[in-house]
Amino acid sequence: TVLCKNLLTGSHKPVVKPLWSRFVWHNELINGLYESVAASAMAPLMGTPMMAPCLRMMGCRVGKWCFIETTMFSEFDLVKIGDRAALNLGATIQTHLFEDRVFKADHLEIGNGCSVANMAVVLYGTEMAPGSVLGPLSVLMKGESLPPMTHWHGIPCHPVETAEVASITP
Repeated sequence: TVLCKNLLTGSHKPVVKPLWSRFVWHNELINGLYESVAASAMAPLMGTPMMAPCLRMMGCRVGKWCFIETTMFSEFDLVKIGDRAALNLGATIQTHLFEDRVFKADHLEIGNGCSVANMAVVLYGTEMAPGSVLGPLSVLMKGESLPPMTHWHGIPCHPVETAEVASITP
């Protein structure tokens, strides 16, 4: 999968391309190959220190001591994950969208000590500042930034009040 990615698409950069372009077809081929072959092979490694090296081979920038329990990534070169971040079961790291038959991809950054809860989605063009938390089943919409040491939840996400955080923290 890494070899095919390097041959067909190389390193990704922020891009806007028409839906019916060679770039999009090659990118979809790599995503399909990753989902069917690489992600299946990586599934037993979820939640172990071996996930980070696998994602680094694909092009993700992954910090030290990260807990990664998901294989749901795309355009790996556009992803930056800080030290001691946690991406929990089923979290989706989505660096592209199709909008009005146009493929748009951009960077996203998950800072040091951040947590992306189960089944949450982080879209492109976003930044989670150090220590921020995105709750389960939440969506961080494109172009949004979460301030440091804050908790967010919902679709689209909104801040969790301090009393709410205390009631959901064991």
